[in-house]
Amino acid sequence: MSIKKKKITTDNSEFQDEPFENIDDDLPETRMKKIDSVEQKVSQKYYDRVFIQQWKNRRWMAWISLISIIFFTSAALFYIPIEKLEATDNLLSWYYTAATGVIIAYMGLSTWATIQDKKDK
Repeated sequence: MSIKKKKITTDNSEFQDEPFENIDDDLPETRMKKIDSVEQKVSQKYYDRVFIQQWKNRRWMAWISLISIIFFTSAALFYIPIEKLEATDNLLSWYYTAATGVIIAYMGLSTWATIQDKKDK
């Protein structure tokens, strides 16, 4: 029993088509307008969703900063000895500055966005 080897050719000339240049020219104008409007709606929905998620994340960061300030202040007042507080005084002041900066940035940006919305209407 002998096995015949099939010769593989790389000639694909019978399968070659014209290049896909100007494929949009084949579609009617009304269909192109519909496709463009659908693309705009989809991109606007995506942009709105991302925009809302950004504001939720900013609000979440502001709340965590506020809760951590309250937590560290109560811990400093009631549980941490005075000697350790004096050693970490500089570190705590930098932490409070950064945490209040996050809260103030959120409040400022949300106020600015509200004013911009009122101007646009």
